[in-house]
Amino acid sequence: MGAKVRRGENLRCKVKVRNFSKALVNAAAITLTITDPDGTVVATKTLLDITWESLGIYFYDYTPPVAAPPIAAAIAGTYTAEWNVTYSGLHRITRGYFSVID
Repeated sequence: MGAKVRRGENLRCKVKVRNFSKALVNAAAITLTITDPDGTVVATKTLLDITWESLGIYFYDYTPPVAAPPIAAAIAGTYTAEWNVTYSGLHRITRGYFSVID
């Protein structure tokens, strides 16, 4: 299980892209999809939205919403952060998990 975050607080979703030799490499394309406990996609981010930190390291700061129209409050429970990364003509999927708590 990953980190715990309250509604309205920031959570950094991070991925390290490594090749078969375990060396860090930059991504040619990258997408982050965050789904809530019900399986609903709550965020989809691409390379333009994601921050490049250094060679092969990327992050996105996600904030689960609080109740405020027209945005509904984030559901408490386990969320999935799925990274789809393409590098050197290869594709890799990495999943991480975090909990939104009351």
